[in-house]
Amino acid sequence: MKYDLLIKNGNVINLLDNSNSYRSWDKLDIGIKDDRIVKIGDLEFSEAKETIDATNLVISPGFIDIQRANSGL
Repeated sequence: MKYDLLIKNGNVINLLDNSNSYRSWDKLDIGIKDDRIVKIGDLEFSEAKETIDATNLVISPGFIDIQRANSGL
């Protein structure tokens, strides 16, 4: 798959680590297509329109939950 954006070599924080497939902090790649994260893992041989090298940076996909309750305002 060719991604729109590929974020490579980032230290990914996985806050929902109940699958046991990744630890809470892993060096991984993130593939994004049509403004959605479609793959997290080793994407070393993947292609993308744009690539960001996130070496020594922390990535927290889904860290901010924008859902809110209607407070009547």
